[in-house]
Amino acid sequence: MLILLIALLTLQLGILFVLCSFAVTLFFGSPWVPTHPIRARKMLAFAGLQPGETVLDLGSGDGAILFCAVEEFRAFHAIGYEINPVLILMAKVRARLRKIADQVTTVKGNIFTDKFPQADVITTFLIPSTMKKLRPRLALMPADTRIVSRGFKIPGVTPTKQQEGPDEWLYLYKPEDLK
Repeated sequence: MLILLIALLTLQLGILFVLCSFAVTLFFGSPWVPTHPIRARKMLAFAGLQPGETVLDLGSGDGAILFCAVEEFRAFHAIGYEINPVLILMAKVRARLRKIADQVTTVKGNIFTDKFPQADVITTFLIPSTMKKLRPRLALMPADTRIVSRGFKIPGVTPTKQQEGPDEWLYLYKPEDLK
C-alpha cells in the first residue's frame, strides 16, 4: 500500500512539474504547440533554406523544425532557443535517437535577452504580442537573414513575402523590414 501511495505522489509531482514548466513557457512568450513535420517543411521551404545553412528556431519546443532542417534540407546546424526544460530534454533525446545531436543544439535561453548566434534563417511560431516585443532584436540581425513566421504577422510590419490560407499562414521578413 505504501509503494502505491509513493507511486501516486511521484506521478502527481511529475504532472505538477510538467504543468508548471508549460505555464512558465506561456508566461515568458507563447504556449507550446507541436509543429507537424509537414508544417516545418513548408516553413523552411518558404524561407528558401539551402544545404549548408544555419537555422535558428525561437521557441523551438520539441525540436521538430530543427530536425527537419538537418534531415531534409541538410542544414549545417540547427539551433533552438527554448525556455521550457521538459521540451529541451525531449528535443535533446530525440536528436540523439535520430543520430543528429552533433548538428542540433537546443539552448535553454530567453529570446528577449540572450545574444543570438549567426543564422541564415530564423523561424518562429509566436503570438503577435511576443513578435512585437522581439521585433527590435530581429531588426539587428545581418541583412541577408531570412525570418519566417508561421501563423502570425509581426504587428505593424509588411512582410517581404506571404502565403495565407487555407491551411497555412506564412510570413517572410528581412531585418530591414523590421526597422
